[in-house]
Amino acid sequence: MNDYFLVASPTVNSQKDSGHRIKSVLFVATNGIKSRRYVVQNTGALVLDLACLVDAGRAARIIQKLCGGRPYLFYETFTLEQIEAWMDGRGKVV
Repeated sequence: MNDYFLVASPTVNSQKDSGHRIKSVLFVATNGIKSRRYVVQNTGALVLDLACLVDAGRAARIIQKLCGGRPYLFYETFTLEQIEAWMDGRGKVV
């Protein structure tokens, strides 16, 4: 199985004045047999970062959902190579 589903789960700040609403995002990539977990810290560029994976308009909508504390399941699948290339320099494996 080369296709991986990707789920993004946010950690949000409870204090409105703490800067970024999203502190970090946990991305879980799974193909049903193997899973990889990555944490991406919010540096203020999450929309731009996601726009490397999906189109910019959709990236903005995903961030809006994550700001509400809700996880997001990407409806398309990715290869592990695509996910790791996107994560390179953005997130760390946990």
